[in-house]
Amino acid sequence: ILLFTTTYLNLYSAIVDELREQGHYVCVIEDKILSGDPKLKRNLYQRFKYKNDLNSWDERVRDFWSIHKEKIDNDYELFICLNGVSINDEIIRVIKDKNPRLKDLILYAWDDLSFWNFNLIKTSFTRTFTFDLLDSRQYPDWRLLPPFFVKPKARIEDTKYNLFMIGTNHDRRFLFINKIIKQLNRLNIDNNYIKLLKAKLGTNFQLIKSIFRFLSSSYRLNNDFNLGKMPNYTLESPIGIAEYNAIMQQSKFVLDDVRPGQSGLAPRFIWALANNKKIVTTNQYAEQYTFVSEDSVVIINRNNPKLTKSFFVDQNSLTDDNFYSLEISNWVRILIAEKPVPIYDRSMHDK
Repeated sequence: ILLFTTTYLNLYSAIVDELREQGHYVCVIEDKILSGDPKLKRNLYQRFKYKNDLNSWDERVRDFWSIHKEKIDNDYELFICLNGVSINDEIIRVIKDKNPRLKDLILYAWDDLSFWNFNLIKTSFTRTFTFDLLDSRQYPDWRLLPPFFVKPKARIEDTKYNLFMIGTNHDRRFLFINKIIKQLNRLNIDNNYIKLLKAKLGTNFQLIKSIFRFLSSSYRLNNDFNLGKMPNYTLESPIGIAEYNAIMQQSKFVLDDVRPGQSGLAPRFIWALANNKKIVTTNQYAEQYTFVSEDSVVIINRNNPKLTKSFFVDQNSLTDDNFYSLEISNWVRILIAEKPVPIYDRSMHDK
C-alpha cells in the first residue's frame, strides 16, 4: 500500500499501525501543503493575491513528488490518499504507470468539499469517501465514512472535570466559548476544562483591524484572546492524541464546536462517543447519523447557545450497533474494501 496523507493531529499513524497489524506493507508519503492549490476555496481577493501561485502550482507539485520518486515505484496494489492535497491528476497517472498491479485508488476527504474541492481530482480514483454528510448526499460517488476511533487501552475512573473542550480559535471561536462560560457560571457548573490555541495574528490591514477592534466589542474580545489576555482558557501549544483522550476520559461531558455549516462529525465527536460521553455540539446535523442517540447529544446554536441544567446529569446512552464499525480495525477494512460500507445516514437507513 502506498499511503499519501495529511499529518493533521498525527491521525494517520493509527491507520498505518492498523494496516501493518493486519499484515499489509505500507509506505508513507507525508503531505506538504503547497501555496496556490486550486482545490482550496478562496475569495476574490485571495484569488487575485495568489494568482502567480495558482498558475505555478502544478510545477511545485512536480518538484514535491520528485523528492519521493523512489517510493512511487514499488509494485503497489493499493494507493490511499488521506486528505492529501499536494497532488494532481498528472501525479496520479505517474503512480498508475509505475505500478501496473495497482487495483484500487482510494481517496478519503477529511474536509468538506466546499472547503477543499477534491472533486477536481475525484475521477482519478476508483473509490472516494467523505466524512461529510451533506457532501455524500449531494455527490453520490462520495460514500459517507465518519472518522475512526481507537479503543481506550485503559479506563480512567477518576473524574476531574465537567465540560471538556480543546480546540483552535478559528472562526472567532472564543466568542462562542465566552458565551458558554457565562452560561456554565449561571448554572453553577464548575471544574470545566476548556482550552483554545490562539489564532495567528496577520500583519495585513492592521489599520482596518485596529478600527474594528475599537468599534466592535466582539472583535476586541476575540483579538484580546489571541493576544493572550485570557490565560485561563489559552492552550500554548497543541497536545497529542493520547493526552487529549486522557483528559477527555477524566471529564463527564464534551463540548464539540464545528465550522458554520459543517455537517461532518469531527474526530473529537467520535472519540467522545467511544468513551461514553454526553456531547454538547454546534453540529446541526449530528442527530442525522444512525449511531447518534438523542439521549447522549444536545445540539445548540453557535450564535445563541442555550444550556440547561437537566443535560448535566451523569448518565450514558448506548449507541447504535453500527457505531462499532468505526473502531479502527473495522474502519480500515471498510476503507480497503474488505468489509461493506454501513449506512450511517439516518435518512438512507429509514428508507
